[in-house]
Amino acid sequence: RCVNDFTPLEELKEEVKAATPDDSKVLAGRYRIERELGAGGMAIVYLAERTHIGDLAAVKVMNRSVAADPESLARFEMEARLAASASHPNVVQIYDFGVTEEKLPFLVMEYLEGPTLSEEIKRNGTFSLERALEIFQPICSAVAAAHASGLIHRDLKPSNIILQHIKGGGEFVKVVDFGIAKTVS
Repeated sequence: RCVNDFTPLEELKEEVKAATPDDSKVLAGRYRIERELGAGGMAIVYLAERTHIGDLAAVKVMNRSVAADPESLARFEMEARLAASASHPNVVQIYDFGVTEEKLPFLVMEYLEGPTLSEEIKRNGTFSLERALEIFQPICSAVAAAHASGLIHRDLKPSNIILQHIKGGGEFVKVVDFGIAKTVS
């Protein structure tokens, strides 16, 4: 169920699909939607081609019912600003923010290929101490940088950590989803 209004998520997913781009849609004249990557209570994330550059990005499009709520809309817009201000190699990079033709806010960020930490835990069970440190240290570095910028993530969990596949082998840890982040003075 949605944490905002307790609507069953399957109903929300259908509503979001009906209100967001189809596979041939181009957002803001420069993001060609390729396919859906995932959905949550607030938004659907799509894989998109940045047509002006030719590379791939992830586009998070807000659910229509959530966009109608001023508080949720403000939180989504704050996510864009906060995540963009959290400049660190281990924090997902934000490229753009806008509104679709259907008046739904969207956020464009780097596309990360690789499993979430949650998926990796399910697949492998426990990790060796060395592997755990390889993952944990970059997370701590990203969180410390965010805190130094006055930002608290507030939803740090394995499903918000991406183990990004890098060319030539290996992985790079990225912290994502600043949707309920908060600033501190």
